[in-house]
This record gives sequence, structure tokens and C-alpha cells, in this order.
Amino acid sequence: MDSFFINGYVPRDTFIHRLHPTTKLLIFLLFVILVFVPIGFVFQSVIFVFATVIFFVAKLPGRFYLSSIKSISLLFLLLLFVNWFTFRDPGFYITADQVNTVKPHFNGNNFNFWNISLFNYQDNVFSQVFNFNRANMTELNKINFFFKETANANAYTKVTGIDKLAEMLASKNLFKFNGSTNGIDKNKILGAFLDHKIAVYLGRSWGGDFSGFVIDVSVSDKTSTFTIKPFLANSNYVLTLRAIILAFYVTQKILIMIILATVLTSTSSSVELAYGIERLLWPLKLLRVPVNVFAMTIAIAIRFVPSLLLESQRILNAQASRGLDFKNGNFFVKMRSLSSLVVPMISIAFRNAGELASAMEARGYDPTKKRTTYRKFKIDWVDATALILTALYFVVIIFLTVKGAVFLDLGTPEWLLTGKIKEQVERSLSVKSA
Repeated sequence: MDSFFINGYVPRDTFIHRLHPTTKLLIFLLFVILVFVPIGFVFQSVIFVFATVIFFVAKLPGRFYLSSIKSISLLFLLLLFVNWFTFRDPGFYITADQVNTVKPHFNGNNFNFWNISLFNYQDNVFSQVFNFNRANMTELNKINFFFKETANANAYTKVTGIDKLAEMLASKNLFKFNGSTNGIDKNKILGAFLDHKIAVYLGRSWGGDFSGFVIDVSVSDKTSTFTIKPFLANSNYVLTLRAIILAFYVTQKILIMIILATVLTSTSSSVELAYGIERLLWPLKLLRVPVNVFAMTIAIAIRFVPSLLLESQRILNAQASRGLDFKNGNFFVKMRSLSSLVVPMISIAFRNAGELASAMEARGYDPTKKRTTYRKFKIDWVDATALILTALYFVVIIFLTVKGAVFLDLGTPEWLLTGKIKEQVERSLSVKSA
């Protein structure tokens, strides 16, 4: 029973245990590919839920699952600390079905406003100024957790977190210009912006304050285009919701890998793993690659990991009973203490390898000879159904990712953008401007 708690093979009578070994390996590889593809937070969460459901459908001990979560908790804290100081910008969050970006252009004497479909986001700021009516404002305010403040130049929009924002905007002291205005009066530009209904939605942050607006100026031969976006005054300790979710996003990838690997190794014996790997690598036999040797080596290596973990725990307990302290002391003291663990572990690993080699020789194992299998595995309708459903899910997710799909019901923050969203937006902008 002790081996159960180190993710060894757990015999159960479930359909996952009865799946063909090759089927389980193929499904595992497909989901591993999806984890490493930038499919976005929503799609990845779906995979996480699926992996969790499969784990408990296989009737594996809940301690395995809790152990997996505990093992990456430190990694989450480390990633959160890194993102805390590298992602100061809170990002934007949109829930409208269609967003129109305000892009005014100056034709000589007057400003004309024209709207662009989809949305435009800034690589550096990840927050945007949008053109909404009051109905859209009400709709957007339903999810308030992600918003820090909602501001509008005409001041009829609900404002939270900033006092007297309308007066501050009207004073025109919160606007900065990037680039040359090409001789156009700045007051005329500001007046055109203030007369228009513009609203800014900033992602929630702690320690960062809204400072004003930046107007990017793009000058061409015929027109001058101005894009307005907010800028923030961030302190050294600012923490954004985007930083938290980015840390969770990366940690979730590793947790999915651990859960899927646990399901694979806990529902497949060594013989099944070797059989599945050998069948999966069968095409390499045409190139005279010793597939059976690779398959047996990989299967033995997978099975050695739980055994070594069990041995390491026994050595730690034995050394602790002799008074050796692995927890207290400075870094160098702990490193010296670890030598009493590493040396026996290496010795045990070589001893187990020698015993296994002797046992295989005694049973007449010869990797260069053709071998039969004691147990025959057949693919039935359950295996075919599982493979087809997994393949369909894989194709759909990859297709939506390439197409740049986002879930507007959950908003379109920058960390949810996938695929070629930026190229689509830029292409839309070029079409509109033409």
C-alpha cells in the first residue's frame, strides 16, 4: 500500500484501466501537445477540468491529487513573485459583443471620427479607450471584479476609484502627447476628444493609480491620426490581476502534466507501458531502429521512479532516526546532510539495476530476438471512441487557436488573446483606413 502514495500502479476495475495501452499513450501525447500550445486560459482550463475528471473516474487515491497540488504550490509563489515585478500593467477586459475603437483624424480644419470594428490593443499598455453608449456601459459593468475604474470624458458613466474625474479631464492637465502634432493646435485636439464619448476600462490592480491619457500621434501626408490610451502611475509594489492569472496560467500547465502522467502510470502496468510504447514506435522498425529495446528501457525507467522515491523516503526516515537533521541549518549544512541521502540512493539504483538485469537474463530475455507477448491487447469500440473524441477535441482547439478565438462572455484581456488576433486587428485597421 505504501507504493500507492508514490504514484505506482494502482489496480482498479475502471474503463480507463481497461483501455488499450497505445490508446492511453496517444491520448496522453495529444493533451501534452495541447498544454504546450498557446491555446489560451479558457481552453487550458477545460483541459484541466477534463484531467481532473479522468483522475477521479480512474478511482485513484485523492492523496495523489493533493500531493500534485502541493508539489507545485511553491512554483506558483515563485511565478507570482516574478510576474509581480515584470507585469505592472493591469491589462484590459471587455465583455461587449463588438467594440469600436475611437480613431479621430484631422482633415485640415475639422476632426472626423470613424469607428473600427473589433478592437485595437497596445503592446505596451494593454488597456484601451473605447467608444460605448450607455446601454453598453450597463452591460459591461456586470463583471466588476476585473475592473478598477470606469471613466468617461462626458462624466455620465459610473466612476469608481477616482474622485472628480470629469473635472480632472476637463482641465486638460492629464493629457500627454507622443510624437509631433504636425502644427495642429493641441487644444483643438483635446477639445475633439473631450466632446466625444470615450470610456476607459482598466484591469484591477493594487498599488497602481490612473494618471491620465496619452495621445499617440501618427502623421502622414494627407491626414494626422491620433490614438488615445490611458497611462498609469505604478508604485514599486503594484500587483495586478493579470500578474496573478499569468502565474496561475503557467502553474496550471505543469499541474495538468503531473495529473495526466499520474493517470497514465497509475492505470498501466510495466508490461502494458512497454507494449504500448513498442506499438506506438512500430513505424521506426522500418528504419531498423530497435523499438523493443527503447520501449523496454522507457517502461523500466518509468517504473524505477516510484521505487527510487520509496527508497529515498526510507533512507530519510532511517537517517532522521540516527539524529541527522535535513531541515535546520544554513544552506551549506543542508547540502552536506544531503550527501547521506545521495550516496545511498546511487548505490541502491545500481544495485536494483544489476538485480533486474540478472533476473531478465535468467528468464532468457534477449533484446535482439523476436519476442511474443503473453497478454494480447485488442482495440475495441471504447478505445476507438476515446481516440476519436480526443482527436476531434484536439482539432477543434487547434483550429480555434489558429483563428484567434476568444470568449467574449469572459472578456478579451490580453492574456486570453490567442493565435493571430493581432494580425486580424491590423488587417482590419488597414482595410478600414483604405
